[in-house]
Amino acid sequence: MCELINTLNKHKGPIFSLKWNKKGDFLLSGSVDKTAIVWDVKTGECRQQFEFHSAPALDLDWRNNVSFATCSTDSMIYVCKVGENRPIKCFAGHQCEVNAIKWDPAGSLLASCSDDCTAKQFILDLSNRLSLP
Repeated sequence: MCELINTLNKHKGPIFSLKWNKKGDFLLSGSVDKTAIVWDVKTGECRQQFEFHSAPALDLDWRNNVSFATCSTDSMIYVCKVGENRPIKCFAGHQCEVNAIKWDPAGSLLASCSDDCTAKQFILDLSNRLSLP
């Protein structure tokens, strides 16, 4: 028998994507409200809300236990890290909305697919981190 243990309420729009991190202590949600939220599974509290996209977040994927990528109808992909208030990397290779993303098992390659009829692969190089104003 299933038992409801928590309801996570902070998004202001429909939630399109939901993923556990590898360790199982964080749950990540992406929403039409343009945000991604990292939830603390034990407390049910919002650990951090990421507000980088200018349009609905469609998909997200954990890279490891503390970093993840998000994609959106704004055609952008952001790599984020729990505790950081800016993206650690940004990929802008698609011409239309990015529908889905997936890290390779090593967490160094990110695959994406888009309404522009392409699938792309990006390599994560953190030696030249993104600097935003």
